[in-house]
Amino acid sequence: MKNKDIAGNFSKKRFVIKTFLLICPVFIFIFGGSIRGDDPEIKTIWIFPVEVQPVAQTNDIQPMEKNSRIDFGPAVDEAGGFVFLADRKNLYKLKIEDGSVFKKLRLGALLSAPLIFHESKIYLADGRNNLICLDSDLNEKPVWTSFLQAEDIISMQMTEKGILCSFKDGSVSLSDAKSGGVAWKVKIGEGLDFATALDNKDSEAYVVGSKGGMYLIHLNSGTVTFIASLPSPPVSPPVCSEGMIYTSLKYGRFIALDEKTGAIEWEVSVVNDIVASAVFYEDMICFNALNNQLFCYDKDSGTLDMRFSGKNRFYLPPVIAEDLIFSFGFSNGILTANLTKGKTIGWIKFDSKPSAPVVPVLSKKMLLLINNRELLMALDFNSIYSSQHIEE
Repeated sequence: MKNKDIAGNFSKKRFVIKTFLLICPVFIFIFGGSIRGDDPEIKTIWIFPVEVQPVAQTNDIQPMEKNSRIDFGPAVDEAGGFVFLADRKNLYKLKIEDGSVFKKLRLGALLSAPLIFHESKIYLADGRNNLICLDSDLNEKPVWTSFLQAEDIISMQMTEKGILCSFKDGSVSLSDAKSGGVAWKVKIGEGLDFATALDNKDSEAYVVGSKGGMYLIHLNSGTVTFIASLPSPPVSPPVCSEGMIYTSLKYGRFIALDEKTGAIEWEVSVVNDIVASAVFYEDMICFNALNNQLFCYDKDSGTLDMRFSGKNRFYLPPVIAEDLIFSFGFSNGILTANLTKGKTIGWIKFDSKPSAPVVPVLSKKMLLLINNRELLMALDFNSIYSSQHIEE
C-alpha cells in the first residue's frame, strides 16, 4: 500500500507540473501582452511588381520583365505623386499612392548611376558615358544628352550650380542642368570611392580620396584645393554640416574635421566598422555600425547623446522620418526609435534585404524600400505610432 501511495502521489505531482507548463505560456502571453502592449509593426502599403499589376493609363503597359532586377531608384516626385525606378533596360513611373505603373520607357542603353528627379526632370547616366535629361512625362526623345568624358561614374548629385558627377578615376565634373553643357571637369591626385560632401551653402564640395586625401572643390570655377590627409582611407561617404566634415575610418573610428583646415575636432571609436553615411537630426549626427548599434552624437562636441541596439548588422544609412529613426538589418528586421524621447520603440520583425538606401516620403507617411533588388515596397511608418511598446 505504501508503494502505491508513493506512486499515486508522484503521478499527481507530474500531472500538476505538466499542467503548469502548459498553462504558464498562455498566462504570460495574455497578461504580459496587456502590460507591455503589442510589439511594434510596420504595414506594407503596396509592392511593385505584383503578379497582376494595375495600370493607370493604358492596357499595354506591362510590369517588370521576368527575372529583371531593380537597379536604380527610387527617385520621388512628391508633389506630383510619382516615384521613378529603373532596371537595366526600362524606366518606370509609378503612382505613389498604390504602386501602379503610370508609364514605362524602354531605354537605349544600360544605366550606370542612380536616378535624380529635379524640377519635373529625370537625370540619368548610361553605360555609354552619356548624361541624359528626360521630361518627367517620359517622352522618348530626351530633353538633352551630354557626353560625360569619363568612365566608371560613382555618383550624381544635384546642386544649385548644376549636376555634380564623381568618377572612380578621381575625376569630378559639373554639368548645366538646363543644357547638359559641361561647366568644368577636374581630376584630383587619387581615385574616388564615394560621393562628394556638399556644404550648406551649396557652393563648395568636399572630396575624400581613396588614399585619404581631403580636397575642396569650388563649384563656381572647379578650382581644387588640397586641405589635409586623413589618418587612413575612409570607409564611408563623407557628410558636411556647418563647417564640419564627418566620415569614418577603419576599425570603427568616426571623425569630425574642420572643413577649412582638416584638423580633427573630435573622434570616437565604436569597435566595428561604419560602412554607411551618417545622417543629421537637429544637433545630432547619427550613424549605424556593423555591431548592430545605432549611435547619435552631438555633432559639435562628439558627446554621445543616444545609443540603440538592434538584432542584426546595419550596413545602410539610418532613415529619419519626422521624429522616428529606422535602421534596417541585413535580413530580419528594423530597429525603430523615437529621437524626441530618446527611446527605443522596438525591433520590428520584417523579412527583407534592402539593396539601396531607404527613401522616406513624409507627405504619405511612407518609406520606399528596394528588397533584394527584386521588389519596391512602400511601408507605412505611421503604423508604428499605434504601438504602445516603448523599451526603457
